[in-house]
Amino acid sequence: MQYIKNILNSTKKELKYQFYSNVFFIMLLTMFLFSVLNLYNQMTNVKNNYNLFLHTQTEEKKIGNNIEKELNSPVDIKKENGLEIINNPLKFDYDNVALSIYDLKKPDRIITNTLKYLSFFFYSFFFTIYGIYISTYDIKFKTIKVKAVQRNWNQILFSKQLSIFVSSFIIILIVLLLSNIVGSLFYYILSHQIPVNDFKLSVLPSDTNVVLQFILSISISFIFSTIGFYLGLIFRGFMYPAVIFIVYDFILPVIGKYDLRNLISVLGHKVFDFYGNFILFKPIEVPTNIVIIILTSFVILSTIFIYIITEKQSKYIY
Repeated sequence: MQYIKNILNSTKKELKYQFYSNVFFIMLLTMFLFSVLNLYNQMTNVKNNYNLFLHTQTEEKKIGNNIEKELNSPVDIKKENGLEIINNPLKFDYDNVALSIYDLKKPDRIITNTLKYLSFFFYSFFFTIYGIYISTYDIKFKTIKVKAVQRNWNQILFSKQLSIFVSSFIIILIVLLLSNIVGSLFYYILSHQIPVNDFKLSVLPSDTNVVLQFILSISISFIFSTIGFYLGLIFRGFMYPAVIFIVYDFILPVIGKYDLRNLISVLGHKVFDFYGNFILFKPIEVPTNIVIIILTSFVILSTIFIYIITEKQSKYIY
């Protein structure tokens, strides 16, 4: 019981530090700004699709085609010599407008698109950097000696990780809430610029499992913050682990099907549909249960290894 109490007390202190040092607010503001950018791009995408539809409609009228008949006819897309041949471009453009409006109109679609955009484009970098910073700030500010004397070091590490997970969960929830508000505002603006009610989807997209998407999003933030946290502990500084991860994530290509990026892409394609502004690369297929086992094993084994290593590291050389 005392052990749990010590963990909770340490976690509260870590959360207070993140709050008063503005780390929490910097993460929150950054994620929110990128989510707003994504929603703005969605609104722009609707306008672009609408303008393309008007252009196609004008061209179809010029050659004497029956507009109403084309809009009530199905779209058939064939591939020939690597090119897509669309037999009914007017209906195709109409459906694109309807789908882009639908994505901005429905709250669950706003959540889905926000999670999709942030989880697979920004989480890897921002949560890794977040984890590195939280694991190294005691070394930077030379408070590591004080904490090591006060508490068991593994308890302190666990408290730091727990504070990261709590903060990440809260940040993601707040961003989703604010994104829904901004998305609704953008849709209101859009409804006064184009006739949104004139575009109806003949076939609705498959049901969106927002809960499963949220769980995957939280898991991705957990994985990358853990990686950053452990890299920071190994190198005992911010710069080297940050550079190493940036090289891995942004420069090196995906190395085989068991590369972390490929495994996460596999899970992403199981839970999300990718189209429009952001399309995640197609992964080399790995069975979902194998992916989950590999990622879980990685977190458990790396935790055991890192906690053993850091317990033996000196806390009194700074």
